Amino acid sequence: MVPSSIINLTNHEVLHNKTLCQVDYFFFIGSVFLSVWLLAVVSIERVIVVIFHRKPTWLFLSSLILFFAIFYLFTFIYGLLTDTIKPSRLWNYCFITAESKAGGVILSMISILSTLTILIVIISYTSIAIYVLKVNLDVRNKTTEYGNGSSKNIRRAFIRMILTVIAYIITNSFEIGLELREISVLQERSLLEELICSVMQMFNVMVNSTIILISNEQASENFWKLVRFWKSND
Repeated sequence: MVPSSIINLTNHEVLHNKTLCQVDYFFFIGSVFLSVWLLAVVSIERVIVVIFHRKPTWLFLSSLILFFAIFYLFTFIYGLLTDTIKPSRLWNYCFITAESKAGGVILSMISILSTLTILIVIISYTSIAIYVLKVNLDVRNKTTEYGNGSSKNIRRAFIRMILTVIAYIITNSFEIGLELREISVLQERSLLEELICSVMQMFNVMVNSTIILISNEQASENFWKLVRFWKSND
């Protein structure tokens, strides 16, 4: 059982505790960043399947996932050893601080990887949206049986994908921008900037999930099956 002394702690007291702050960083921030990084793996898989009509090997995808997991574990351990995991200005989560040289190194590594994975996701899903639109337009031009309804559905799907990608950019770019600024000029975030980042992080996971549901037919089918199952058991 969890000791009552921990249960009764306020949020400020929890994050002020060095060990609990590190635990918060590992699980809360870890889940946020891993969702961003692992979405890049999913986007690569989708590009290979949809555009190149090939199925990536289990070893290839597993290697990418393992790389991100090891990378995050490394940065976390490095943060522990260098004591650079500190509470945010709003005291709502713990994160790497760039105040020290060691913290700047970790934050730089995380920011670079996050930037690369975000670019991969944006390029991948934009390419998929354009490719699917182009293929369906080619089919429409080659056959007279292609109805207006199908054309509208394709346009809706294309617009939905592009809007989701834009939402992905919005929910991720602000945090990355602040991290890069902290690294380059060592400027601390304002309370307003910290608040915006916190809100974006909450929406980030939802946007990531939406992208998977929109781009992966099997995932979408399984999701709606689960929803129907829940409804049938109400």
